[in-house]
Amino acid sequence: AKDYAKDHDDKINHAKAVFDLGVVHSFKGEMEQALENYAIAGKVFEELDNIRMQGILHNNMGIIYRKTGKYELAKASYKKSLALKEKRNDVNGVLNTLTNISATYRFLNQYDSAIIVSGQAISIAKKLNNQTAYLHEIVNLALAYEEIENSNAANELYKEAEGLINENTPYETKAHVLNSLTLFYYTSCLLYTSDAADDSLRV
Repeated sequence: AKDYAKDHDDKINHAKAVFDLGVVHSFKGEMEQALENYAIAGKVFEELDNIRMQGILHNNMGIIYRKTGKYELAKASYKKSLALKEKRNDVNGVLNTLTNISATYRFLNQYDSAIIVSGQAISIAKKLNNQTAYLHEIVNLALAYEEIENSNAANELYKEAEGLINENTPYETKAHVLNSLTLFYYTSCLLYTSDAADDSLRV
């Protein structure tokens, strides 16, 4: 597709093919090659003022940076993506990128920011009646509350997520919710056991 577009001097489809090659490299775990393809495609998207593809590209770059532990770069890429999607009034795209930003804030230990952004994403998911996105984001929010040791808030969110799961919930979403809930219970159990042990030593 890339070669065909180049032979026909089709700049936008050539760039899209290069971008798609970047996606393939990303799925194969070849992150450097993915970023190289994204950089090439990105220059053309900017030149042609293709805001839609720029927004998608920066979101994808953010995913790569997050997977490779470069969280500040991830945050910067996601914020570029968010601005571009907001410019297009791409509400679904904004929701997706907000979810990525909230997770990145958690990885940066910036939990107050994570909670704020999760709240924004949850609000949009409700308006769009997107239960899958809603489920993922309340788990993100619960994880942030866990980190600041607000177990009651985390527990309420996990229980809400568990109650919303039904036969129509995608498998990956069910697994995400139930795995997070299980880890929460396990951690809570360990903390309780530890506290009990400490109390016995004080007697």
